[in-house]
Amino acid sequence: MAHILTVFGTGEGQTEKIADSITEEFRARGHEATTVNVAEIDSELDLDEFDAVLIGASIHYGRQQKSVRRWVKANREVLVRTPNGFFQVSGASGAKNDEGLAEATGYLDKFIDATNWQPDRIALFGGALRFSEYGFLKRALLKFIVRN
Repeated sequence: MAHILTVFGTGEGQTEKIADSITEEFRARGHEATTVNVAEIDSELDLDEFDAVLIGASIHYGRQQKSVRRWVKANREVLVRTPNGFFQVSGASGAKNDEGLAEATGYLDKFIDATNWQPDRIALFGGALRFSEYGFLKRALLKFIVRN
């Protein structure tokens, strides 16, 4: 039985839902699993207590959360010696075409360059657009982007 930490950053809650779902799957497979929002991490958290670390981030305006990038940079030394993975949530990741995959991969490549961390495993998940929760301007802008 492994003790697995999942750290995530989220803009609208979709990444948290995915992180929680992954954690539940770890538990169903007999592992001890903990999920923490990067914005709420206790400074006393000892990564060496975990057998593996999974990190998740969503894409907004072409980048993952700054807090996730900072956390990965600050903990890179532990991450490289611990089994790890990274998952990214974005509209591009959910696209069923080569352009969407290329865009999602580009975001990932920039993250790897910015953090100087190469995850052991990588997953790309499609995000959710909640048009009914957005203001008029954001809703109109996103509808324009989605159509093109």
